[in-house]
Amino acid sequence: MMSRCYNPAEPQYRNYGGRGIKVDPTWHHFRFFARDMGIRPGPKWTIERKDNNANYCKSNCIWATRSDQCVNRRLFKSNTSGNTGVVRLGDKQWESRFDYLGVRYRIGRHRTKGEAVKARTQFTTQFACNPHDAISTIISKDQVVWNNAKTKQRGVCPHADGKGYIARCTIAGVRHYVGYFITIEEAVDARSRFIKAQTR
Repeated sequence: MMSRCYNPAEPQYRNYGGRGIKVDPTWHHFRFFARDMGIRPGPKWTIERKDNNANYCKSNCIWATRSDQCVNRRLFKSNTSGNTGVVRLGDKQWESRFDYLGVRYRIGRHRTKGEAVKARTQFTTQFACNPHDAISTIISKDQVVWNNAKTKQRGVCPHADGKGYIARCTIAGVRHYVGYFITIEEAVDARSRFIKAQTR
């Protein structure tokens, strides 16, 4: 915590001290930090800031696991909507999604950004309390998957290397990476077999 905020040589400094994040002056002395936060619940628990743009202090910090912290991420630089997990799809649709421990949950597609933000907020709030119940709310929804404009195949797109193709699919609200393939035909076939295996 101290290193991230005050040591420019720390790899994560740019995301903390470099953004102006500070540590409560009293916490510069460990005994006051321990007094305010108590004993760490276990080895997998670390300090989490409730507001990622605010400082480390008693009112803004809790003990949390890495999994908990995945839910409380700040915006990525590539985000263009201004809201975490909300992506614009053309002129008339917005998609709400949630990435957690390497799995992407597609919450739904919406007519307005406001609807997408609301749907994601409701999902993540429920997910924090009961992941199973939250996921079950999107399983019953029809999963709309558009064909890729370049391959004309659902769930298959060109790889960045310009030589192969990537196959993906969404099943019960969860996005799966099927694999990398040399030809479109191989990608389509593998995707089809994967879906059949997952839905038996």
